[in-house]
Amino acid sequence: GYTGLWTAYYLKKQAPGLDIAIVEAQTAGFGASGRNGGWLMGNLLGEDRLLAGLSPQQRRASFDLLHSIPDEVEIVLEREGIDCDYRKGGVLYCAARYPEQEAVLRDYLSKLHAQGLTDNDYRWLSPEQLAQQIRVAKPYGGIFAPHVATIHPAK
Repeated sequence: GYTGLWTAYYLKKQAPGLDIAIVEAQTAGFGASGRNGGWLMGNLLGEDRLLAGLSPQQRRASFDLLHSIPDEVEIVLEREGIDCDYRKGGVLYCAARYPEQEAVLRDYLSKLHAQGLTDNDYRWLSPEQLAQQIRVAKPYGGIFAPHVATIHPAK
């Protein structure tokens, strides 16, 4: 999968003399890499828990490293001439149709900001700002995060 490919890529960059073989247990794209729909996210599941014990400066540096993942992938794609329809458009978490969703998302945004993240990482969009991005019935607002891109997994 992608993790194995990226590991092999950076191993070869660090030690060009290495002979590296990539072995897939199933068919190519069998696992999560073939089912991810092309999402390239600059975060990590459970990052709040995993980074909780760090100092604020270490936590910020860790978030910055995670958030740079889509940008690093773009650099490698350009360097290696890989055309996989890369597009960095960010992600929207929308509150629509049900007013309770707004309270849940605002609480989530507060928790993100309490971890040291800023509006440059996750920012609230008013219903009008959200409507400029996506058409949804009864928009209450949403969160925008720029640290997400998409690719075509088969390319």
